[in-house]
Amino acid sequence: MGYQKALSETGGVDIIAFLACLMSSIEAVYELRDLVDVFVGSEDLAYGSWFDGICGKTNQLLTDSTTLTTEELGIEIVNFFPEQNNPPQNKLTVSAISTDKIVTLVNALSDLIRYYCKHWLRYYRSVKKAFDNTFLLSDLDE
Repeated sequence: MGYQKALSETGGVDIIAFLACLMSSIEAVYELRDLVDVFVGSEDLAYGSWFDGICGKTNQLLTDSTTLTTEELGIEIVNFFPEQNNPPQNKLTVSAISTDKIVTLVNALSDLIRYYCKHWLRYYRSVKKAFDNTFLLSDLDE
């Protein structure tokens, strides 16, 4: 990742906001965990019109709100994005993630995956039902 190298060479940043598609994956957050305190991005496809005014509002927030914590800034940036019938249609999934907990989450997911691989037959129906009741991100057929 080019941005990972650039962040590493500059010593990292407090907050990073990606205005691009599919950037808020657990993998992207994990890769930047030591270089960024708060990671803002979308898990879904992101269309340019959704970002209208976001950069200007963010710049104004940084100028006006010098006492907010990094986590509070991330929440405010997320709140700039309009809810558009979310979920399940016309969804926009923007989140702010505090990277200090990502290793704990990855380890818990690894444990869950190992357990499920051993006992998949016992839990297959429950997992399938949960999957079937989850809205799909990035459905290119929409």
